[in-house]
Formats: sequence, structure tokens, C-alpha cells
Amino acid sequence: MIRRTGDGLQGRGTTEPQRHQGDETWLPLIRSRGAVGSGRWLLRLRWFAGGAILLGTGLAKAVLPGHPPTRPLILAGVAVLGYNLLLSRWVRHIEETASETKGTRVWLSRAQVGLDWSAMMVLLHYSGGLESPLLFLFVFHVAIATLLLDRPEALAFSLVAVALLAALGASEALGVLSHLHIAAYVPGAAASRPMFVAVVLAALAVSGLAGHYLTVAVASSVRRSEDQLAALFLASQAVTSTLDLPEVLARLMRETVEVMGASGASIGLLDPTGTQIEAAASYGLSERYLAKGPLLLLPGYVVTDVMTSGEPAFIHTDEDRDRLQYPDVVKAEGINTILFVRLPGKTRPLGLMRVYSDKPHAFTHEDARFLATIAAQGAGAIENALAFQALRQLDAEKSKFVRLVTHELRSPVGYAQTTLGMLLGGYAGELRGRQLEFIRLVERRLRTLHLLIDDLLELAAGRSGLEVEEPRPLAAGWVLKQAIGQIEPQAVEKRQELTLSCGPSCERLEVLATPTGMMRIFTNLIGNAVKYTPKHGKVTVTVSRSAHQVAIEIRDTGIGIPEASLPKLFTEFFRAPNARAAEAGTGLGLVIVKDMVDRFGGTLSVRSTEGQGTTFTICLPIVGT
Repeated sequence: MIRRTGDGLQGRGTTEPQRHQGDETWLPLIRSRGAVGSGRWLLRLRWFAGGAILLGTGLAKAVLPGHPPTRPLILAGVAVLGYNLLLSRWVRHIEETASETKGTRVWLSRAQVGLDWSAMMVLLHYSGGLESPLLFLFVFHVAIATLLLDRPEALAFSLVAVALLAALGASEALGVLSHLHIAAYVPGAAASRPMFVAVVLAALAVSGLAGHYLTVAVASSVRRSEDQLAALFLASQAVTSTLDLPEVLARLMRETVEVMGASGASIGLLDPTGTQIEAAASYGLSERYLAKGPLLLLPGYVVTDVMTSGEPAFIHTDEDRDRLQYPDVVKAEGINTILFVRLPGKTRPLGLMRVYSDKPHAFTHEDARFLATIAAQGAGAIENALAFQALRQLDAEKSKFVRLVTHELRSPVGYAQTTLGMLLGGYAGELRGRQLEFIRLVERRLRTLHLLIDDLLELAAGRSGLEVEEPRPLAAGWVLKQAIGQIEPQAVEKRQELTLSCGPSCERLEVLATPTGMMRIFTNLIGNAVKYTPKHGKVTVTVSRSAHQVAIEIRDTGIGIPEASLPKLFTEFFRAPNARAAEAGTGLGLVIVKDMVDRFGGTLSVRSTEGQGTTFTICLPIVGT
């Protein structure tokens, strides 16, 4: 037999897939709203039925000679209204407490069917038994039971109903129960004739079972259509909620298997050479089957025909063995039917989708059209995921290249800085006039270049995933005090007021980060605040807790940032015009800070008014909340 594998990704553990809620109970209509939502129409119909019984009893008494007894029928009508009131309150309680479960749904359905059958038998007895004009209600109740209960239980209820009618007819014919004859409706004593009883019971049994079969057929079609619509919606939601290719494919496979009732499914993508289909994701297939190898696009194989023509193909393993590349592996897996459809792409086919069944001739042309729709839905998401994967790989390769180049530049730049330092120190003789001016200019340029190299190395390390440190719980307040201690001499030199507002508990607020990363964030932002704030200005750092986050606010009274520059502030190598005029820099510091804050799961925001100052706010999630 076919084993179900994990969540659709190769190599996971085995588990049975979870079916949709609609498979737990026989509720093809409004399945997503459960038994409570689907049963409300029956509650409304029962209010009408109870009133109709009371009204019909009064009308029969006024019009029909030899009318049926009114008192039992009125009591039956009142009973229908009474138990419908109790059922309505039960449903309202379930809705208000959100306590609907599979057991609740089953017992609610059983209660409704059982009470309705009991009321119907009373009505039939007191309105003429097998001569009753209400016998047509039998087929109606069979249809309701078929909608509310699962198929075996609905069939059992239908057979029990036929048996109850037979018992009623026999009891009245044998005199065990008194027969109430309505002469205006059926002349003569037909209910006492065995042939009449047998013919009526046979007709009712045939019509009841036929009604059950037709209701099942219609309900199956409705449920299948609803499942397909739900699957299309869920597939669309699943594949557009992520750009991670393995997750996109896994979700697509899982939804396809569940809605089609298949044993398994798989997706194969065309390799770069265009000569074979390589396995990309699967659901419901064993590891042994998945290890069979790629599908070669050779003449005579079904995969070649589907990829070439674009038409779906049905494979029955016993009949189409020669069209399969691995027929023995397929047979050993217990697969009897395979449906192939092509994954369409914008410029060329992307690959194949296949669904498998352990039943012979399991799929229809309607299944093929549905699977083709799923494939078309998923193809766009697959192309988006592939493009995202390629961009991510390209960005990682670019970062590695930048890291390599800048690392190679660091040594010669450092050597040049050392040499210039020796020249400026007079080790090669005294420098005068323009010589000294030129050497100092070159030394300043080299210092800026060295700073740029350091920033590029740090940025590339973060984006290429080459960082050595692993995030761990850190006391944000403690790291912040260390950073302020490093920056404080610069503030003192500029006679600035650098203050930290941090409550007694701020040092206990832990965030998941790396010590180096947190120090870089704080020293960069606080250092910028000091750098771009004139003498005698103020730099204030405030730590506060907001819900499940710690917020660090760095506010200064410096030169501010022009409004037009704010949207570009976290762009590589961008510097605001007033910042370029005030101090040297690389335009990478804030980019590195933003990347680090993002990696630690936080947010970074900025408010600024040119000429008045800037406020940066970092929000980081607190560990354990």
C-alpha cells in the first residue's frame, strides 16, 4: 500500500493527511460553516412544519367529513414546535460558546432526524396510516437524513424508516393499533387488505431508497464542486503566502491530495538542460518510490507525450506498463492509476504534476480539468518562487564577492596607512609645506577608504550568512550602557549633554541578539547623534517597555534630516546633503543597522525635522513574551 509521507516534503516522517471538515459529516451544503450553519435551514423549515400541522388540522376538521382526530394532531404540532425550540437553543449555545465538535455535529444531526421520524410516525398513524395523504413526507425525510448523516448511517435510518412503516401498516391491519379510516380520501377499508398494504409498502421502500440514492448522487456532486472551489481558494492562498519554493510545492501537493481523494501526488520540475524531470516535492509517497530517479524525456514515455502536447494523460499501470519508465517501482508502490498534467510556464513548460491512486480507473476527465486548473494556479507561484530564489542566490553571491574583494583591499590599505603614519611622524625626515599638505590629504582619504572597507565587510558578512555569532538572550540596557560609555568622550569633547533614561528594570529586559550586533546598532545611532549635533546640544537615550517589546529611542537636537531624504535614508551609499557637508561617512552605517535590527526581529523607525533634530526608535521583541 502507498504510505503517506510527512507534509509533502521528501524525507519527512510518515503520517496520514488530514481531510477537510466536510468528510467528517455528510454536509455537502455550506460545509465550511459546519453542522450548525447547515442545520439552520432545517430549523426554519421545522417552524413552518409545526405551524402547518396546526393549520392543516383545523382546515381538515372544517372541510373533510370523517376528519382525523384533532387532539393528537394538535399535540403533535405543538411537540414539533417545542422540540424545535430546544434544538434552536442548543444551536445558539454552540455558536455562542464556539463548542462545535465532530461529536456535537453527529449528535445534533441524530437528534433532529430521530425526533422528526417520531413526529412523522405519529402524524401518519392519526391521519390514516398507509392511507394517509402525508405519506409523501417519507421520501422528504429520507432526503433530509441523507443530507445530515454520513452515508452508512443515513442508509440505516432509511431502512429503519421502511421497517417502521411496515410495522405500522401490519399493526393496523392486524388490529394491534386502531386504524383511523378517512373516507373522504380513500373509499373503503383498503388498509385491512394485505395486497394494498404490500403494494404501498413496496412503493414506499422503492421510492425511499431511490430518493436516498438520488440525494447521495446530487450531494456528492455538490460536495465535490465545493471541495474543488475550496481547494482552489486554499491553493491560491497557500502558494501566494510564501516565496519559499519547497513550502509552495508542499502546500500545493497537500491540498491536491486532500480534495481529489488521491493516494499521493508529486511535482517534478524540468531541469536546466530540458532533458529530464527532477522530483521537487511529493505527498503521500514512500521514500523508496521517491528514490527511483528522474524521468527522462525519451520517445514512447508518457511524460514526453504530456510535456510535448500539453494534454493530460491517464495511466493504468496494468494496461500502460510500456509507457512508464519505472513500471516495477510503480507496481510495488501499490499505484493503479496515475493522472499527468503539465505545469504551464510563461515561456516554456515548468514540469509535471501527477496524482496517484491505488484504485483502478480512479480519475475522470473532470479530475483532469480540475488538476489542470490547480497546475495553472500553482505555476505562477512556482515561477515567482524560482525568481525569488534566483535573486536571493544572486544577492548572496554578490555579498560574497564584495566580502572577498574588500578583504583583499584591507591589507594594502592598512599598510599604506601605516606608511603614511610613519611619514607624518617624521621617521623619513621632516615634511614641509605642500609635502605635508598632500600627505595629510592622502591619509584622510585612506582613513575614509578603510572605514568603507570595514562597513562593506560587515554588510556582506550579514547578507551572505557568514556570521559566526549566534543570537542569544541579551540584557538590552546593559549593552546600551556599554555603548554610551564608548561614545561619551566624544560628547564631552563637544560639551554635549548625553543622558540615558532607563528604569530599574530596563537592564532585565532581554532580547534575542548578538553582542557585536547590538553594540554596532547602538554605537552607530548614538555616535551619529553626537556627530551631527552641534556643541552644547543634547542627545537623549530612553528605554521603555511596550507590550511585548522593548523600545529604545535616541533623540538629538542636531542638524536633522531633510524631508526629501527620509525615504532614501536606508539605501546603500546614500547620505543626506546636509550630512555630506557636515562630516565624512560611507552611507552604509544606517543600512547595516537596519539589516541587523531586521535579523533580530525588530523594527527601526525615524522622525526628523531639518534644523531641529532627529529621533530613531528601535523596537525589539522581549525574550519569553
